[in-house]
Amino acid sequence: MDALLGAAFVAQRPSQQPEVVFHWPPEDGGFELVDAGSGPASSAAEGEKRSAGPAQDGSGMPGSSSMEDLTAQMGECFGVPAMIFAKLMLPDEEICNRPSYLEMDAGQRETSHAHDRAHHNDHLLFVSFPCNVSEFSRPEMQLPGQGEATVDKHDRVQRFNVVHVLDSRKICRLEKHASTLWQVSAHLSRALVSEEARVGYLSKEVRRLTCARHENLESMSMSLDWQQSNVLGLDALIADMYEGVKQQGYRSLTINGSLFCQVCIFPKDEAPSPPDAAQALAITCGRDALLAELPLDAADIVRRIIGTVGPTVSLGELVVRLALPLSTLQKVAQHLVFWKKARVVDVFKDQTRVAFVSGLDTGAESAASKSFLEWRARTSAAPINLKNPELTFSEVVAAFSGGRKLHEVQEFFPSMSDFQKVLEWLVAQGLLVQLARYCHFLPSRAKLESSHSRREVNAHIRMRFVPQHLKESELLLLGSRATDDHQHLFLCKFAVDFARGHRRTDGSDFAALARSFERGGLFWPDQASRLLEANKDIFVPYVCRCR
Repeated sequence: MDALLGAAFVAQRPSQQPEVVFHWPPEDGGFELVDAGSGPASSAAEGEKRSAGPAQDGSGMPGSSSMEDLTAQMGECFGVPAMIFAKLMLPDEEICNRPSYLEMDAGQRETSHAHDRAHHNDHLLFVSFPCNVSEFSRPEMQLPGQGEATVDKHDRVQRFNVVHVLDSRKICRLEKHASTLWQVSAHLSRALVSEEARVGYLSKEVRRLTCARHENLESMSMSLDWQQSNVLGLDALIADMYEGVKQQGYRSLTINGSLFCQVCIFPKDEAPSPPDAAQALAITCGRDALLAELPLDAADIVRRIIGTVGPTVSLGELVVRLALPLSTLQKVAQHLVFWKKARVVDVFKDQTRVAFVSGLDTGAESAASKSFLEWRARTSAAPINLKNPELTFSEVVAAFSGGRKLHEVQEFFPSMSDFQKVLEWLVAQGLLVQLARYCHFLPSRAKLESSHSRREVNAHIRMRFVPQHLKESELLLLGSRATDDHQHLFLCKFAVDFARGHRRTDGSDFAALARSFERGGLFWPDQASRLLEANKDIFVPYVCRCR
């Protein structure tokens, strides 16, 4: 999310003014993450680091800072005076606990005072979810003898806000990701309130960070080294959230080492529809990386599903293999698709014809070739040799080209396992498509000799299709191609739902339609294909690429 400039945390305690507790990334003389190793003994070394620029550790995040660094930031926050910024971001209680948007300098509009043009902070959009702790928390969150007993009443946070700062010239408030960014603040706030009610985590962290500014580093009670522990301080938590949202659009966070929280900018009202039993799930990233990214409290069935799904296995088959209900598989699939870790595809069967996406550069120096080589290097179990042959990218391209069926492609590979791995990778990368069969409904091409001498048309069929979906002449034409009302209804549904609805005739939907007309196993579904073949003058087949 290129428009995202940073994030800030604002809080207010009893009888005190709102204040900017932390913001990230730090500007010159701004906030730094302070670890447990900070102290007077390291001040000289830290002074040398500051003279050379912000310190970096192995993770790419800034390291420790001295007292001067922690107090210098009290002046401004993203070019706005910190006191004004805090008051703007913590509105009256009446408008807390709901999405908040504030734009400064209105996008491209220029004003007489560009408050921080040097740091590109002269056009700002603030997206947040200001939180009133007492209203946002639920009664059952409050556990007697925990949160209240460990925090002085004068230090308890009353209101706070996780603020996202964007460049209003790069993104509009009404754009999808900007309009849903408040979700990140709302979900994180809910988790922080829960830990505040349990052990007073939020109030302790705010007190620690404000002590770092107003007193000295020795007065901090920070024993949490975010670089070496799973327990993050509030400052490291905000920084981790910002980095994840900016780079990936989501982040899995651990609050106080005990509460797991996932935040994302993906619209919640656009939840994917559940796949049906005849569809498959293709993982779009490495399985090992996905399993490692799962939270510690993830259910074991989620790991089992991730380890089993693939483009050649339908959810219906997984129901049998894993002994899980279809509803559970669908729920897990929806979550994986929502988090961009998988996508729903039609099952790749042995008879499925495949091809590469049109316009794909398959040259030796292409991006696809380099990506394939990197993937091979990561996943090869042993060095490639005569006993462990693996196809090169050019050989893979040759195998999957020409519209071959999958069982024909498999013959090019030395082993079934290598074929499955390459197929999954190609589907995950979006490089491979299916060559699906479709039909045009062209009544004008009808041949008279193919018609039967049926004159009567079922009144229910006419009422269902005419005039909303078919003309009277088309209804009569389809009736002349059927020997009874059963066939007539099938041809009408096929013409409307598949031919004119542009739905493939070799997939699970067509098979389901044919099975719905089965009568004691005497007619459908095999005869459905023969019926269409006999009427190919009006149902003209063609092949089209589909994912």
